[in-house]
Amino acid sequence: WLLETYDEMPASPPDPEVLPRNTNDLFFPNFTLVSKLGFVVQAVRSPPRASIEVTLLVDLKDTRSTRLLLIPPARFTFGEDCLVDGGGAIAGCRPLGLYLNATDEIYHAELVATGLA
Repeated sequence: WLLETYDEMPASPPDPEVLPRNTNDLFFPNFTLVSKLGFVVQAVRSPPRASIEVTLLVDLKDTRSTRLLLIPPARFTFGEDCLVDGGGAIAGCRPLGLYLNATDEIYHAELVATGLA
């Protein structure tokens, strides 16, 4: 999973000039451009082609990020209303379609902090 935070959500596809405020550095584990985020992804089970509920536990450290870009493994998709419970901190989840020019069916979604939805 890739998780990035932004002050404003980048265009889709993202402008390479707009850098994230934080990331878990999925693509560059040994070259940290911005602060790393701590997060845990939990699911009771994930049978093929089934709708599942996933729990994300995110440690934003000292950031004041307002939007999170969530990129799951290949072939995971997001439903129209992809937020079950934001725990008081997340107000909404919006699917954004294919990530960049992905060839492996990689989709992404935007999570919006409370007060910004």
